[in-house]
Amino acid sequence: MVNGTHYDIHLRLSKIYRDVCTGRISRDFTIPMFDGRILLPSKGPVTETPDVKPRITANLPKSLLMAHLTNDIVAVQTPSGLELRFKPDGEVSDILWRGRTLMTGGFPVVATPPFNLFSVILADNAPVDVTDRSAKPASARLNFQGAFTYGSQNAKYEESCVVKSDSQFTLHYDYTAETDLNIRMWRQYFDFPVSDYLGQVAKTGSRSAVLPGDVTKSEILPWAKSFTFEGKGVRVTVRSSAVMALTDDRNYGSQDYMLAGYPVAGKVTKGTKWSYEVTVRVEKR
Repeated sequence: MVNGTHYDIHLRLSKIYRDVCTGRISRDFTIPMFDGRILLPSKGPVTETPDVKPRITANLPKSLLMAHLTNDIVAVQTPSGLELRFKPDGEVSDILWRGRTLMTGGFPVVATPPFNLFSVILADNAPVDVTDRSAKPASARLNFQGAFTYGSQNAKYEESCVVKSDSQFTLHYDYTAETDLNIRMWRQYFDFPVSDYLGQVAKTGSRSAVLPGDVTKSEILPWAKSFTFEGKGVRVTVRSSAVMALTDDRNYGSQDYMLAGYPVAGKVTKGTKWSYEVTVRVEKR
């Protein structure tokens, strides 16, 4: 039995089987995400203790759920359908809506000339998480900290994410230049898959655009702090503390429409501090 999904699954079988991996004998088994079990028919005595509970499933939870998954991934799942998963350094590995990819990104891409990417060094690879179920809407908060580094250049970051049960999340970053920096690009971005948003409408202020099928010019919508995407059955609103622009990133080899801002660039003096914040709200259409 192989589970190739992003979720743990619970099986209740009609006959008794033995799990070769664990020795467990039962009709009930939990198969972890991206894992498998060898189950053989058995007449042995049934294991009395229950199997481990699924950490996270494809079924929407009744209340805000936070789960610690394999590889130190932390997932936050809302009862309305929004789900985020975070790597230990704070990078958002998945932004899902009812099990499907909504968009990607949220974590900065940093490069020094000509285009040498900074790497991340973890200062704290165990997020501090708090869930406030008494608030309306309930919310979960995750905190991360670390540093971007390339050669002798070093920029420290502190990141927080607040996920609300009504399908809204806010990412906030505070940065400090620990050394003098030479920044080719500091990009805060989200990518929207062409396969899901082709032909849909993006809006900002009084301007709107149909997301193109053919690759033409790079810019789709110019600089603004608020964008709305009318997707298939979903509406996504992005509000940023820095101006962003919507471009067709297929011009550069990807398969996404990219919404990106660039809060800092060029020569940055040691000790300089800056912040960036973005809020994403998801609604069913």
